[in-house]
Amino acid sequence: MPRLLAPLVLLMPVLAQAQTPGGPLVGTSVVISEAAGDQTDPHASGTRVVYTSQPSRTVSEVRYRDLGTGADQAIATLGAYDAQGEIQGTRIVFTRTTSTNLVYRFDVVAGGYAQEVAPRTDVDRRTPALGGHSVAWQEQGYTARGASAEIFVYQQDTQALTRLTTDTSVDRTPAVSPDGTAIVWSKCATSSDGCDIWAARESGTGYTVTQLSGAEGEDSAPDTNGEVVVYVSRAQVNGAAESDIVWRRLDGGE
Repeated sequence: MPRLLAPLVLLMPVLAQAQTPGGPLVGTSVVISEAAGDQTDPHASGTRVVYTSQPSRTVSEVRYRDLGTGADQAIATLGAYDAQGEIQGTRIVFTRTTSTNLVYRFDVVAGGYAQEVAPRTDVDRRTPALGGHSVAWQEQGYTARGASAEIFVYQQDTQALTRLTTDTSVDRTPAVSPDGTAIVWSKCATSSDGCDIWAARESGTGYTVTQLSGAEGEDSAPDTNGEVVVYVSRAQVNGAAESDIVWRRLDGGE
């Protein structure tokens, strides 16, 4: 068992005694989309839900639905292949694929066409994450085409673009805290293993980058609220591979 999980396991009987079972949820189920093809990757903010709609294998668009009004609209693709949308408030970021992958943003109130974030030639950007004033993504091609992915963060208010990682590791799947001041991601030795969770916090002079997890397991899929980070940790338990959900504070500790 990963070392960091042991204290939680020991506390389980105590925590169980303190829990009060809740009643069933009361409400009305709402179908977001019954369109042809596949609808995947939903994200919600307030009364809006953004998702990827793929009516065929060659067509993909990012759509958003207002649960209050029932209006469901697509972001104009202009012939591109759009996916991986995230939403906060009225803003959406997503990956747009043509001859390469780029990060675009769209405001549901302003409408019009989506705009590329921090344009630069000869890059491959994907898996954008949005929070507060920050947009983060993984990027290949910053120093050389085909190089390992690095994590970048763009501040929408100052237009500052910062490279958070500068190594040969595979840095991927960033997540941003709601206020935009913290970014977490998975750093892997190869494309499939040696993965740990890292974080960057805004400071007066830029960002402070720290490693949050170590040899306890293969760690991936992080998310953060700015105070703690949660992620998947996969390790050998009694001779079998097991995945568990782990949390720890962004300032470190077990």
